[in-house]
Amino acid sequence: MKRILLAAAILAIVFPTPRQAEARTDVSIDFFYDNLGDGGNWV
Repeated sequence: MKRILLAAAILAIVFPTPRQAEARTDVSIDFFYDNLGDGGNWV
């Protein structure tokens, strides 16, 4: 039983759980409106 717990502890250290990805965007809505003013269309 001790070997199983030791193996589980070693695996938890070697293969930690992945961190959750974060999305960071800096796109302004004005970018789309400005481009539509040049003759573009919403689809």
